[in-house]
Amino acid sequence: MPISAFAQKSNRARQQDERNENERVARAEHSLSEAKKALTAIQKELRAESARLEHCSQTLQHAKKVLRETREDVEDRLGAKLGIPEALAKVRKAGAELEAIAKKVRDRVHAAADWNQVKEDSEKAKDARDSLLDDMEQNDSENNNELKELLKRILRPQELENQAIAKDPAAIEASKQLAIQQEDLEKLRKLLPEGEVDKDRKVIHAMSEVAKEEKEHREIQLKISRVKAEVTKIQKRFAEAQSNLQKAKAADAARVRAIGAMTRAAML
Repeated sequence: MPISAFAQKSNRARQQDERNENERVARAEHSLSEAKKALTAIQKELRAESARLEHCSQTLQHAKKVLRETREDVEDRLGAKLGIPEALAKVRKAGAELEAIAKKVRDRVHAAADWNQVKEDSEKAKDARDSLLDDMEQNDSENNNELKELLKRILRPQELENQAIAKDPAAIEASKQLAIQQEDLEKLRKLLPEGEVDKDRKVIHAMSEVAKEEKEHREIQLKISRVKAEVTKIQKRFAEAQSNLQKAKAADAARVRAIGAMTRAAML
């Protein structure tokens, strides 16, 4: 039986609807794919910048240590008549005694029954923190809250050590003695000609290294802030792309169901 003009028109309309829905789904899938690529790339950049910041922080601490030691060497030379070398030696001795006591306290903490479990949990938290940066389905606030909890678990071993040292009588007394020696040293340092230490060539160089590392540290922090803002934007784009794809697939499924219902009705 020849197909009526109405039926032909209806078929063409259905075919056009099918093409439209297929194109809509394809566009949504492409948008989601692009958003996923962008999110993966920006998260990779965030991890790289975070690693740079960690390395820079270590370099900055080293530069500050070198500056401190360089100042002390110059103070030794300039303050020999004032007794600064002897006072500095007492500070170093008191610091070494405190560290020796602190090591014994840490060893006792490490020998506790639950220490291995605490350390293991800390390592697991580190792995979970790294994995969280790859999680594209949580929003930024959820990530931040979970990261805070993971950081507590990561730092728990150090927290236990510090708490034990702070309560140990021998460590408390050693800390007091170190503070006394440091105070005596500062009194002698104030007797040095103002600005004389900072005029030394080696001190000037060490200060410039610290300034350079501090500048880089600030720049990386700013970049991380910008990257985090971009991560938030792309996460939003990714969520919207997911939603659009779900809507497109739902609309296509509804269209298929409607065609099926019409076909069944026509056969009755």
